[in-house]
Amino acid sequence: MVTGNGPLDHVSPEDARYLLHGFYQLTTDMVEVRSDQGLEDITKAIVNVCERQFRCSRVDYVPMEKVRAVFGEDKEVKKAIEEKDYLQRETTIYIPLSNNGFRNLGVLYLEGVTTDFCGQAEDQRNLILKYLGGHAGQIVALAMQRDFDELTGLLRRNSFNQMHQRIVEEARRDKSPLAVIMLDLDHFKRYNDNFGHTQGDEALRTVGKVIRKSIRDSDIPSRYGGEEFTVALPNTECSGAIIVGEKIRQAIEEVHINASQARLIEEGPTYSLGVNKINCSIGIAGYPVHTLEPFELIGLADTALYNVKKGSRNAVKVYEPGMERPPQ
Repeated sequence: MVTGNGPLDHVSPEDARYLLHGFYQLTTDMVEVRSDQGLEDITKAIVNVCERQFRCSRVDYVPMEKVRAVFGEDKEVKKAIEEKDYLQRETTIYIPLSNNGFRNLGVLYLEGVTTDFCGQAEDQRNLILKYLGGHAGQIVALAMQRDFDELTGLLRRNSFNQMHQRIVEEARRDKSPLAVIMLDLDHFKRYNDNFGHTQGDEALRTVGKVIRKSIRDSDIPSRYGGEEFTVALPNTECSGAIIVGEKIRQAIEEVHINASQARLIEEGPTYSLGVNKINCSIGIAGYPVHTLEPFELIGLADTALYNVKKGSRNAVKVYEPGMERPPQ
């Protein structure tokens, strides 16, 4: 029998063996989740571990930006996230994930957990769930650090390119359209020169927020480099991408500059920095109408963007054959 002041005090030998066996299996499975994978593959692997170990009817990973949409104003879930402690309601378990107990990364949602697990003593459940939340949180944090731009929270270029190849293959398989938006902030060097890089970083961070608010959950945004952004729009014709592009362009136009302020202030759907404005130029290309190749699709969107930048700027343009290509 386990004795002492640890979490297994007063646990019978049979219960201790059952617990340790389950804990060993969980540990083994979690170690097999490769920390060098991308976030999408990591979360799928963690979900698979939970499905196997807890034999749930449903397992989901809900990232922080979608917690409110999924769980609404559930005060108990909110409290669990704030306290970084799991919440159990009969056979449903919510496990907040965090990076060393600091940054909240989302919630693992387990529904229909077997009575074998739910019937264990609280100390036993606590030991396993704390391990799962902590270890899974570390793996997710590594994947997020690798895949996402720290400033804007959008995908990094390499991660976007990998995901873009995948969604082009899906579009080819499903015979569905796909559009790519390429966006560049106009005269952003002048912005940084006038207001400083700290203010520039705040503006980039806000542009990331504007883009995320202007697109669907199924769309894939990235910070492609510097002040350049991309968005992949599955199941979208170029005509639909123009609407999305205009929505983003107009929203960014509402981001204002004020050198006397050190931060951006959210005002309803817009973000204010004063009286001056940021503008952006947007190029669009579509699959399969313009090309069947993933990276040529990005290149053609960049060509359309280049032609906007050469002209009036602060506009949206779709690629057309014969457009002048940007210098290599």
